[in-house]
Amino acid sequence: MPSMAAKIDPEQQEKITAKIERVRFHNPDNSYCILALDNGVTAVGYMPSIRTGDEYEFTGTWKTHPKFGKQFAFTEHQMLMPSSREGLISYLCSVATGIGPVKAGRIVETLRDDCLDKIQADPGVLAKVPGVTPEQAEEIHKALTENRVLAELTALICGQGITPRLAAKIYKQYGAESLDVVKENPYVLADEMFGVGFKTADKIARAVGIPEDSPYRIKAAVKWLLNEAGNDGHCYLRPSEIMARLPEALGMRVEVAPVAAAVKALQERGEVVREGDCIYYAKMYEAEKELAGRVRGMVAGNG
Repeated sequence: MPSMAAKIDPEQQEKITAKIERVRFHNPDNSYCILALDNGVTAVGYMPSIRTGDEYEFTGTWKTHPKFGKQFAFTEHQMLMPSSREGLISYLCSVATGIGPVKAGRIVETLRDDCLDKIQADPGVLAKVPGVTPEQAEEIHKALTENRVLAELTALICGQGITPRLAAKIYKQYGAESLDVVKENPYVLADEMFGVGFKTADKIARAVGIPEDSPYRIKAAVKWLLNEAGNDGHCYLRPSEIMARLPEALGMRVEVAPVAAAVKALQERGEVVREGDCIYYAKMYEAEKELAGRVRGMVAGNG
């Protein structure tokens, strides 16, 4: 930690490692928190779940609050798994209901210092530990998996301006498969999660290394353009209009062939409909057909 007299550069990213000593404030709605760390630092940022005693590597900048003074505003955090016997026992007690210091101690003594890795690989190893029931073994395995996946997910995507709260929502929806989902095709989040659009999914895609010319990205951008057109009162776009708007959406030039392939793939999946030179978002197409049917019915009824 810099001395109190040191000049604070708000743009200078730093890393600090410390344990959470106390949670001064935590908003469960948006995950914002104020933490007292064991090195005397006050840290502020977003964390979906917090346990005192856990050690983290925080990445962020120093800032001076007009009322509370110097604080470390972190944008990324990576949990450091315990390695000492005492740390392992404390961690096991904190993550699993019904596991106290005695039983946690037996787990560490039986499975040794790499007990967490062994349990995550195969919860059946807990059968070797006296007093641990199959139900407790499953709960411990589930808790360790959740903590690992959520920590890795948060560390992976939150450097692109994605909040830990969204990482927690992704985990809630996809569970242990969360990492696989965002690494393979994060654009499915825009289809399957309320409040996640193309722009957010695109940030996650950059974080996980999806190529900018990925077919997944082009298909998602086409759907986004059609949806935006619908919001502006247009039921469809022509291919030429899509080609004209894609460079701005993608931040790059794109050739006709991959766009045509994307539209064809979306047609085959029933996500878009093409009639002549008009490309519709499928939902918009069905809505227009229904509206046209109602209008025809009204006209016929008045005839």
